[in-house]
Amino acid sequence: CLGKIFEGLKNTISIFDEKPRVRPPRAFHVDRVLRPYDANEARAQSMLIYCKMESDPDASAEYEYYVDHFSITWTTRNSSAGAPKLLLVTSQRVVLGDEGRLRPEWEVPVERIARVELKPGHLMLWTWEQLGIGTPTFSYNVVVERLVCCNNPTVLEALFSRLWSVAAQRDRAALASVQEHWTQNESAPQYQPLLT
Repeated sequence: CLGKIFEGLKNTISIFDEKPRVRPPRAFHVDRVLRPYDANEARAQSMLIYCKMESDPDASAEYEYYVDHFSITWTTRNSSAGAPKLLLVTSQRVVLGDEGRLRPEWEVPVERIARVELKPGHLMLWTWEQLGIGTPTFSYNVVVERLVCCNNPTVLEALFSRLWSVAAQRDRAALASVQEHWTQNESAPQYQPLLT
């Protein structure tokens, strides 16, 4: 009888033990529509576990959604194949990392994207960054050039169009918020034409 009690206690305690995941969690898109499970999207989004976002952790965890990911093959300078890269685009950031280990090399919040340019064999991503000790956290005073090399021109064009659209949406949203601020603010400057 005592053995059954201990067995019941052991089973109760083992319910609360964390069990390892069988598969990565589902990726949720910006439109919040529930889609069938896609192992590639879930695997790409699982790279976010290793990222270090500098913004408010509560806000980024609640409102960050999967947008797209790209598997990138590239060649080193001595013409050997480089380790495959994974570029993940979410609603909050762009992350480039090692596809095999799912470890990020760099991550950039989308609001810091300054420019995206497509070149033969690679993509240039310019981002605003902070430079200097004692620089206030709200000032980004240097543009950093990030190079994304890719052997496949189709993937490179798709990557460019996705990053360009993310940057354009951010620009439109920023412009709309500035216009809304000025229309609601009674002390908005009144511009006079220079020529009469």
